Amino acid sequence: MFECHTDVVTEGDASEWKYGPFEGRLSGNRIYGRGACDTKGNLAAAVQAVKAISQSATPFRGKILLGILVDEEGMMSGVKHFIRQGWAKSVDAAIICEPVDNHLCVTQKGALRAELITTGKMSHGAMPLSGLNPIPPMISILEKMRQLEEEEIERLGKHPFLGTRALPRQCFKLR
Repeated sequence: MFECHTDVVTEGDASEWKYGPFEGRLSGNRIYGRGACDTKGNLAAAVQAVKAISQSATPFRGKILLGILVDEEGMMSGVKHFIRQGWAKSVDAAIICEPVDNHLCVTQKGALRAELITTGKMSHGAMPLSGLNPIPPMISILEKMRQLEEEEIERLGKHPFLGTRALPRQCFKLR
């Protein structure tokens, strides 16, 4: 599988751009604009790679899947849909077309995104015990997750490319 995404992060301060962030300006042998590298250029390279493989005289006994996903910069709705449809079941290996400081990454830790919700009950400051503070249970949950991460690092040891196999940095949406 070749995987790319089609969305981009925000442009930030447009005045800091040499060319407008949404122009897609060709200057010399470079394209300038939001998403030119992350990941429109990578998407074009993946399409060309698939084309080159299919047109080559070299026999290829597998199937190639081109995953052009959406919302990678948000809540990952494209890959979630991809997985829910069952399409990931046939993927044996993937090339993730994501620029990382112009280095080739041969492995990755993955990602974990969770939404933790705790509820409470309001009370007056003069009678705090009649309410329920939702923060202490959340602290307990987060502490257990930190302990789990330490146990996994101890259990898995070091990876030659990734260092300690810490769990992916968790992204939590607290309510």
